[in-house]
Amino acid sequence: SHVLHLEGVYTWARWIRVTYKVPFVLEGRAAGATASERGLGTPILAMPLKKYFNHDGLSGSWSITPHLFVPVATTSLDHSDEYGGVSLSYAHETYYDAVDFGTAFHAVEGGEFEGHLMASYGRKIYGFGTFGIGRFRLDSKWRTTGGYELRTGGVAYWKFTDLIHAQVMMMRSL
Repeated sequence: SHVLHLEGVYTWARWIRVTYKVPFVLEGRAAGATASERGLGTPILAMPLKKYFNHDGLSGSWSITPHLFVPVATTSLDHSDEYGGVSLSYAHETYYDAVDFGTAFHAVEGGEFEGHLMASYGRKIYGFGTFGIGRFRLDSKWRTTGGYELRTGGVAYWKFTDLIHAQVMMMRSL
């Protein structure tokens, strides 16, 4: 399926924000379905709480982020049965590299739980007075019901201005 995400952030202070992520399914087909589906997926609200650090040639953050999944999906393709949860993450950058690690735990319908692990490594590219990052990403997800998924892919990010950033991600299940 092809999904477009609209994402945004409101910042009170550098270390406390509210973010949103709204998925729009542009085209997709569920397994065994004969017709394509479109519509709104499950939006996510989050409040990342960050602790930043700066060392000689290295800057980054530790984060704890509560999540809330808003149950308003109009399509079954990007419908989430998760209620909410919390994630913990670490990220750092040097002049050339960017590294991220994270884990998350979510409550799911039926009293079950879901866990996530994520890692990515990227190289920075400089040009036009700003920079971008090309990343390799690995994600895993498991449920207490026994389901498991491993995905890998790439992420291309570019900072156009302090207010405008763009990111494209392509992930495939293994």
